Amino acid sequence: AEPYQDSPANARAVRYYDKSRMEINDPHGDSTTPFFVTNGLLTEELVTGKLLVADGAYEQHDPSSQLVAGDAIDNPGTPSYAAFAPYATTDGLTHRAEDKQDAPVDQLLDPNLGLTATDSAGVTLTHYQTTTGHNMASVFWEWANAAGSGFQPAQGVDWLYVLGYPISEPYWIDSTVAGTPHRVLVQLFERRALTYTADNSAAFRVEFGNIGLHYHDWRYGPSPIVERATSIDGTPSTDGARVVWAASNDATRDDVFSADLSSGGVSPVADSSLQEYSPDVDGARVVWAQHDDSCYACGDIVGTNLDTGQPFTVASTSADEESPRVSGDWVTWIAFDPTGAGPAQLLAWNVTTKVTPKVLFEAYDSAYAPGISAPQIDGARVAWLTYHVISEHTATWQIMTMLLSDSAPTTLIEGALDIGGPGAVLGGFNRPSIALAGDTLAWSADLNAHVIDLTTSAQTDITGVADTPFTPLQGVATDGRYVVWQDYRWAANVTEMAMHWQDPALRSDVWGYDLQTGHEFAVTVNTGYNTGLRVAQGVLVWNRGPFASDANLETVSLARFLSP
Repeated sequence: AEPYQDSPANARAVRYYDKSRMEINDPHGDSTTPFFVTNGLLTEELVTGKLLVADGAYEQHDPSSQLVAGDAIDNPGTPSYAAFAPYATTDGLTHRAEDKQDAPVDQLLDPNLGLTATDSAGVTLTHYQTTTGHNMASVFWEWANAAGSGFQPAQGVDWLYVLGYPISEPYWIDSTVAGTPHRVLVQLFERRALTYTADNSAAFRVEFGNIGLHYHDWRYGPSPIVERATSIDGTPSTDGARVVWAASNDATRDDVFSADLSSGGVSPVADSSLQEYSPDVDGARVVWAQHDDSCYACGDIVGTNLDTGQPFTVASTSADEESPRVSGDWVTWIAFDPTGAGPAQLLAWNVTTKVTPKVLFEAYDSAYAPGISAPQIDGARVAWLTYHVISEHTATWQIMTMLLSDSAPTTLIEGALDIGGPGAVLGGFNRPSIALAGDTLAWSADLNAHVIDLTTSAQTDITGVADTPFTPLQGVATDGRYVVWQDYRWAANVTEMAMHWQDPALRSDVWGYDLQTGHEFAVTVNTGYNTGLRVAQGVLVWNRGPFASDANLETVSLARFLSP
């Protein structure tokens, strides 16, 4: 959905394709007519920078500097959409051309945006369109009206429906395509850009430009949902520049991998004979837990500097050390007593000073719930969950936080949950979750989500089961601006959610909320089981698959879901 003031709820459904964007402005309209679904006037917006926000209303942005055809870079002979402004009619009045039907198309638009005479290659001007004041190139008119064009004028889906009126004359350009120079004819229409390349094979001489992709990147930045890896196990992590994850290497052990989100390059971080899992990243530092197959309750915490390749050991004791998180010079983790006699400890250690780890908190765990879980660190602040088991069915929980300089933590929120037995209808659904970003803490419990500003104590309630319509959720993540979560609003009620766990085709959608604008948006819907969400600097990473393990790693920039 994209904001649009003249649509219900001030938003309209859209779907992007590489060569178009389709939209439903009124979902209550007549779905039997072709104009129930329309193609956006994308070319006009790219040329003018006027982003349509309502019928006849625009937001002014910079026109698009993307090239209208050919390669995106190293293509000096191809003009951008912005460069077409002196030759394009977007208001019906300016830059109109004369009716020159049957005249040769013999103008070359050079790299300096000047027009020079060139050979027409037999292409002529035809069918002058008085609405916008431009002639069509004969090759485009013939293609658009050919029986094999794919258009279906009998159903109202003719060339005008798909292309719109021409807003420029056709011009030859010297364009670079796949690294090879070609003489290409280009003409802009309201909804599409068309190209004609005489030396292409017959089926590809006339082509749509990638205007859907160009528009999407102009509006949101070049950041589609990308599948980064397969067969990952556990929750990935990101700092906004890199993403790290654990994945099965040879079906018997997990290793840790890293991807640079700007280049897409993937490299192994840890690939020893040990089981390596639960990685976290901040800048060049990556930390993870590891153990060998002879002792699954003997985890150690180790790390490496990706820039220097220098490894370091955080903790290697007789305790079972798990759940590492890193922020700057600090690493936090949980150390469990393998005998069960002692309490679990939440510890913090400075990688640079290497002083003795600081014990932040202690709590006893049980067979029914861990004493400490979900440690988070960002800068000087740490937050975590702690559980106190009352019975085999009931546990209380607390969200706690402290600064590394504090002597004791503060309890922020408390609650209770049914952890087992016939009364636990929701199972894992009602488990609380937390995410920390600076002094912003997001948390979910009982299928509701909230955000707290730890400096002002102001709370924002995001969504949940009390809403109308029913919008249950769990598994929040935040970077301080965006909050994202696993969403179950497809379910009619709590019972349907609980029964869903009996279905082998698990489903959880991903939705988000912009704390700056109050805008809620869907990230991915009905695409399987989406879980393990992490977000930093506007970059969301998560798992997608039929189950939480052996899933695919997905990444996306959340800016693509908002207005510029």
